[in-house]
Amino acid sequence: MIENSQPKTQVLQPSAPPTRSISLVTRPRKILRAVMIGLTLISVYSLVTLNNANLNIIDALHSLGLNLNAMFLHPSVGQDTLGQLLRALMTSVSLAMLTTLLGALIAFFIAVGAARNLAPSWLATSIKAVMAFIRAIPTILWVLIYSVVMGLGASAAVVGLTFHSVAYLVKAYSESIEETSQDTI
Repeated sequence: MIENSQPKTQVLQPSAPPTRSISLVTRPRKILRAVMIGLTLISVYSLVTLNNANLNIIDALHSLGLNLNAMFLHPSVGQDTLGQLLRALMTSVSLAMLTTLLGALIAFFIAVGAARNLAPSWLATSIKAVMAFIRAIPTILWVLIYSVVMGLGASAAVVGLTFHSVAYLVKAYSESIEETSQDTI
């Protein structure tokens, strides 16, 4: 048997002097507690000052039970046939595809103006600010705004959904254009 005649080496780890740890978590916890206490106080105040003169809790709970029973245990599609439901589903899918396609086409041309490497910075900043504002408002509100302006129907849905999808796609396209190398452009 072959033995290793070399002595074993010891690896010494340097020891650092003990330091006082800085906790970055205490301040957010204090803020979170303060917010939770504030919300609790607001909730208690609103429950105490709530006008419950015409509230009958037993009738309300009974009505809740009936509604939950109708929604989950006995769902019904009403007088609609399967053909009508499938037609409505296809209309919804078609509207979604149409608004995405229109949004992609419109957004590409706007994104060229929003890319900082192709357009002046004031123009890119302005376009990005407007698109951020549009993205901040939920899609359903844009559709409701256009349904008030144009009336109920598919045209209001197309314009509202396209308006919102343009804002999302301008951001994606402009970031992609900005990441493209100058040689390629």
